[in-house]
Amino acid sequence: MYVINGNHSQARGNFAGPDTESFTKLQNEYGDNLVQDAGIILVVEVRPEDARTLTLCLTALEAEFRLAASVEQAIQLLQRAIFREAIVAAELNVGQDPMIAYLSDLPATDLIVATGPPGDWEMERSARFAGADFYLPRPVSVNSLAQTLRKPALTEIGQEPQAQTGLDTKARNFMETK
Repeated sequence: MYVINGNHSQARGNFAGPDTESFTKLQNEYGDNLVQDAGIILVVEVRPEDARTLTLCLTALEAEFRLAASVEQAIQLLQRAIFREAIVAAELNVGQDPMIAYLSDLPATDLIVATGPPGDWEMERSARFAGADFYLPRPVSVNSLAQTLRKPALTEIGQEPQAQTGLDTKARNFMETK
């Protein structure tokens, strides 16, 4: 992710690879106030229960993320940073276009995960056509999210097996201890 930062004039991270061109374009536009900090995930979910589920899952996976509860909040976050990964409700639109298409047009966005109702094949097809790399049915499970984001699943790091649908016990227990 690239962050426009008025307090720093340094770039962090590895700029080699296909993302170098995107970084160079942004650096030309914003000068030395551009900081790369990969690994933060943009989450755009307007339904509170789905936002909570994603928050629990991502927290259990120890992922760093920014949650937007509306399209407007997501646009504000995107004006300050470019996220390499995004999890977006498939139903959301920016004007007439799907939010997924908006994100897929951004040069540094490498992975877009759409979430939506289970069994809604038309929504899944539309999300993939708009640019989503994956479609996860709600409620999202920790392990399906871990697999999609290429992070170790909780079972891979020595914890108990997880349910394949809904919030798993580990994520709920984690939040109860907070």
